[in-house]
Amino acid sequence: MIRETRKYLLIVAALVCLTAWLSVPAAYFLSDSRAVFIAAVTAAAITTEVLIWIGALVGGWTVFEKRRKIWRRLTRGRQTEGA
Repeated sequence: MIRETRKYLLIVAALVCLTAWLSVPAAYFLSDSRAVFIAAVTAAAITTEVLIWIGALVGGWTVFEKRRKIWRRLTRGRQTEGA
């Protein structure tokens, strides 16, 4: 039951985030106000941050433990200049 609740919470958060980002081009093209566009981008960025934190809470500590392994896989072991 708890696992299903977490899954639904993550799905709802992802849908809210997707909707927020889909509103950004709509605000850009349908509104003459720059403030509306900036508000849409800000709201989308905040919902993305919330989605990341909900994902971390749902995934638990393993998300943080495996981040280096995931990053190595994404970069194929390449190191950056500053590291």
